[in-house]
Amino acid sequence: MNKKTILIITDGIGCKPDSTCNAFKDATKPTYDKLFEETPRALISTHGLSVGLPVGQMGNSEVGHMTIGSGRILYQDLVKVSLALEDGSIEENGALTATLEKSDSVHLVGLLSDGGVHSHIEHTIGLAKLASRRGKKVFLHLITDGRDVSPTSAKTYVAQIEAICDETISIATVGGRFYTMDRDNRWERVEKGYNAIATATPSTELSVEQYIDESYAKNELDEFLEPMAFSGYGGMKEGDVVIMTNFRSDRAREITAALGNKTFTSFERTYNPLHIATMTQYDASFDYPILFPKVAPENTLAEVISNAGLKQLHTAETEK
Repeated sequence: MNKKTILIITDGIGCKPDSTCNAFKDATKPTYDKLFEETPRALISTHGLSVGLPVGQMGNSEVGHMTIGSGRILYQDLVKVSLALEDGSIEENGALTATLEKSDSVHLVGLLSDGGVHSHIEHTIGLAKLASRRGKKVFLHLITDGRDVSPTSAKTYVAQIEAICDETISIATVGGRFYTMDRDNRWERVEKGYNAIATATPSTELSVEQYIDESYAKNELDEFLEPMAFSGYGGMKEGDVVIMTNFRSDRAREITAALGNKTFTSFERTYNPLHIATMTQYDASFDYPILFPKVAPENTLAEVISNAGLKQLHTAETEK
């Protein structure tokens, strides 16, 4: 008899005996109740050291998808980058060094938070300080979060960035992830992020904090802040260096393509040759230097099934 086996990942289900504020436990779910009562089951830890993340760091969908079927702990990109900054080995990173040598102007583009899902503020701070030590003028393009962290926490993170700003490090632009980190080809959103980052359009004389406060007054919270350039920033120049600091690829891919792909046509823009490097591999078609190349795990569940000559189907979606 040819029996089928299904591995299903169901987003958002956790197990907690207490029913207080426990939507899953209180829900009407006869199928799940029957499975829990009649079939063997076990709980697994999906955060922290169990999945190769720092102690206390929440897991996320990408970490889960990487870990399920691997049969081992895989150290995630968040940990790899953090360790490289902590032990100083980032100083010998060949891709980073070679890219930084190409210009005295360096732009860092990435999500501003300590959520640890797409990026970490400590990575931005560490790279900014490194570039500054090497005599570079550093322009920071801060993508506000409000999704993996509090929706009104941007000023807390901006304050941490401003603490390192000096004559060599400055905040060039700020804009919500709703725009700059789209991943579903909503190019009208990405275009707004691109315009601020690449061309300093639009711009304001307000301070970053004042701009955020004015946005809050219009009920535009962190995720939805309209991309804005600040006084003193004039846009990217030909030959500038751009380091994309997100270690998760899916929401960094579109803005990277807009900034660097010569054949980009998703919205009208003037191609400006830049020296771009990405924290990790964003897309197999990109030929930019990668600071932390992907190391594919071997002997995973899918590989074992394939080697056994069995058929398998994988399906997923981009919207949860």
